[in-house]
Amino acid sequence: MRVVCYTRFTSCLFGEENSPDIINQQNQRIKEFVKSKGYKLQTRYSDRKQDINADDAFTEMLNDGLARKYDLVIVDSLYRTGKNLWFAREMLLQTFYPAGIHFAVIEDNFCSISKTYDEVEAFFEEKVSQYHQETIRRRIIDRHKQGLLCWNDLKYGYQMTEDYQMLINPETAPVAEMDQAVCQTILSAREQALKIKAKLEEDGGKEMTSRLSVYEKEIRDLAYKLAELEKERLQIYINQDEDNSRQLELKAEVEAIEKIISSDREKMKTLRKAYSLENPRLKLYLEVDPLKLRLMERSTIRKYLGKVVMDVVTIKRVELLHSEWLLYFPKEWRETDGSKK
Repeated sequence: MRVVCYTRFTSCLFGEENSPDIINQQNQRIKEFVKSKGYKLQTRYSDRKQDINADDAFTEMLNDGLARKYDLVIVDSLYRTGKNLWFAREMLLQTFYPAGIHFAVIEDNFCSISKTYDEVEAFFEEKVSQYHQETIRRRIIDRHKQGLLCWNDLKYGYQMTEDYQMLINPETAPVAEMDQAVCQTILSAREQALKIKAKLEEDGGKEMTSRLSVYEKEIRDLAYKLAELEKERLQIYINQDEDNSRQLELKAEVEAIEKIISSDREKMKTLRKAYSLENPRLKLYLEVDPLKLRLMERSTIRKYLGKVVMDVVTIKRVELLHSEWLLYFPKEWRETDGSKK
């Protein structure tokens, strides 16, 4: 079987990045495929120009195929086969396959050999569908990066202007305004989390050490007292004092002190967590994506929202998650608590 291959620098996928060695990457995958099948490459066609319209090698390959100079053409990806997917479809499906010239697409692990025309056509239909979906997805992401909205971003209660700005629809203003208020509260919580993170990096260790020292001192004092009580209990045991009343009193005091020490140690553990990025409040709100929040997806909002207290249609209070973890920080660190009072 006479085998050839085709590689290309540019991709027809919107926003696809082309690394400088993209041709070499394709050649390497083709080399491995050829070796696995026991083929021998006869000719390599390659459009190496960084130009989406480059097709000299593609045209040469097409003409050689029409002249029956090979039986199988191997490509790494349909998205890098000619100027676009339609050029690839016209050549491989509509021209080559009916003429008995087969093709293999490494990216999709697809080879037309032993495939019916319907199967090959179904393969291209699936690729075209994937192409459209991926192109739409990438264009939306690109617009979002530019701070622009798309029509499919339009949410209930809003209308989009000709310059792609989302404005509140007067007819549904109460609902939309509520969404905006909730989102603004979440954004405020994010700003607060960023501020606290900066404070932690600046002098968080000093502040935490100061707070921990209070518990450490209490534990030391209690440990000394505990040692004295245990000493007294031991003396009573040595003297074989038959009066159990003092023994019971000492036991109760020891258990009470041990309980306090255990509680203090748990508080220290929690304090260390609070003064780190493992703090649940910081961990959650530092990951807030302002762009996604701006789209006001309900699933995104619910991720951060505790509850909303309403008075008919007016918001009285928005409560966010993990607010209790803010109480570990000094008041000046948390000038706003991310909640609308």
